Amino acid sequence: MTETPSTGPVFKTADGKARFFAAYDAVLDQWPVVPEPVDVPSVFGTTRVHVCGPRDGRPLVLLHSGGATSTVWFSNVGELSRTYRVYAVDMIGGAGRSVHNGQPTRTLADFIDWLDALFDGLGIDSADLAGHSYGGWLALNYALQAPQKVRTLALLDPTTCFAGLTLTYRLRAVPLFARPTVGRIRKFITWETGGIAVNPAWLNLMALTAEFPQSKIVMPRRPKAVTGVRRPVRERPSPAAPQATGPAPAAPSAGAVPR
Repeated sequence: MTETPSTGPVFKTADGKARFFAAYDAVLDQWPVVPEPVDVPSVFGTTRVHVCGPRDGRPLVLLHSGGATSTVWFSNVGELSRTYRVYAVDMIGGAGRSVHNGQPTRTLADFIDWLDALFDGLGIDSADLAGHSYGGWLALNYALQAPQKVRTLALLDPTTCFAGLTLTYRLRAVPLFARPTVGRIRKFITWETGGIAVNPAWLNLMALTAEFPQSKIVMPRRPKAVTGVRRPVRERPSPAAPQATGPAPAAPSAGAVPR
């Protein structure tokens, strides 16, 4: 584990890079605690983790939704870090300060290996694990593949874990995959949040991920271990900030699922 700053991804323009990281830092500045930035090397590259909370606290690893970056937990981290040693992760291959300059992540198995290396690099034998949307999908799969590493699991609107995406959602999301732009991302989040106020600094950062040189996404599929689970859930996973304008949630408990 090292605290040496990562070499950033290759942006199309220097201005684009400056805008993105200025927006990233603006959201991080809203954290009510000052995190320790830590870079964890692995065969996949370098993973940026923001660490805070008591050093002897129970470890809690946070996995954000697609594109949201680790900064998204600004409304939650103050309360969580009172008792937990919080590790907010910039997922490898996505927008943020992690650098994906090593082995590609082509499959779910690659992400499991990445999380194994991340836990090892942070010196974590086991942790409470919380994930939102795409991060929830990764968290559940990791708990199934490495149950000895996960004490409790909190899933916030996890993508394709207990129900599939609606046709309406898929049609709205297609343009973001085909050709993401700042305007399209803003429009999508406005639709997805149904008019609920979203933190403007985070929304600006989320929109600027359109210009971030991200790796090809591993499309989520329902974990095999839960394909037989039947739940009355209509799922609309999102990149929007969990509890972006509300109070910090209580510490996650085992098996927490949306609605």
